[in-house]
Amino acid sequence: MQFFDRLAQYFESIGAVLSGQSQAASVFPNASDIGDSREAIYMRFLEQHVPHWCEVERGGYLFSGDGLESGQIDLIVSAGSAPRYAFLKSHGGKSFRQVDGVIAAISIKSTIRLTDVSSILDDFSKIPQMQTQAKDVNPGIQNFDISDFLMCAVYASKCDDLLSVASKVREHYSVNQDIPQNRRPSLIHVNGKGVIFRAAKGSTYGEKELLIGEYYVIQTTANVFGLSYVANEVRKRVALLPHILFRMNDDIPGKLLESSGLPFDVFGPPR
Repeated sequence: MQFFDRLAQYFESIGAVLSGQSQAASVFPNASDIGDSREAIYMRFLEQHVPHWCEVERGGYLFSGDGLESGQIDLIVSAGSAPRYAFLKSHGGKSFRQVDGVIAAISIKSTIRLTDVSSILDDFSKIPQMQTQAKDVNPGIQNFDISDFLMCAVYASKCDDLLSVASKVREHYSVNQDIPQNRRPSLIHVNGKGVIFRAAKGSTYGEKELLIGEYYVIQTTANVFGLSYVANEVRKRVALLPHILFRMNDDIPGKLLESSGLPFDVFGPPR
């Protein structure tokens, strides 16, 4: 267990950087360019812990093949094959990605107030659904729900009472039962305080099986569990990528012509 003790200390040290107790350079080499922003440091954490063919992007929007669009998302982790439109981002514009092929959408908050819980959760519910379906997955892959491929998560430096936040989360979904499970956060990690996680199929605590979709709280080793969970869930999804035929919208030019509403002619060769 000696290695895992060191690994736990490693994640605790990242948590200390995120909380401002340590400098980024103490954990991340060449970190002088990322400043003190928790969002930037969490992005660097992701970049150094996800497989190298993933892309981590700060700030962007997700759209579906039928033209629906999310609100702005703080951090997006995606497969390299997911269509990306980012030319205007360096000029203050929006960056877009198609939701099919996106692995994680992460919200970064300085503080979670009880009054903010519903709006944070509603942001995830606005992410459009993928067009990719179960039939697009290699039939040899067992116990995998493609509709839950996109992982939604929240990281916060601080919060009001953690158990009260968890109660607010449960209350929100008891009132809004129409929000699908795949647009509810898998994890809400509050630095040093604890994590609120959504039980998935097969989740257990000791010998007790947890109720699927219910939210549970862990108040010990918050940073170890919260950070390692996100890194591991991204890795698991990346391992599945070769077995999924994502339904990307291959007719973007045609869709743009249709949405313009302008008449157009198609001229063939002269006869």
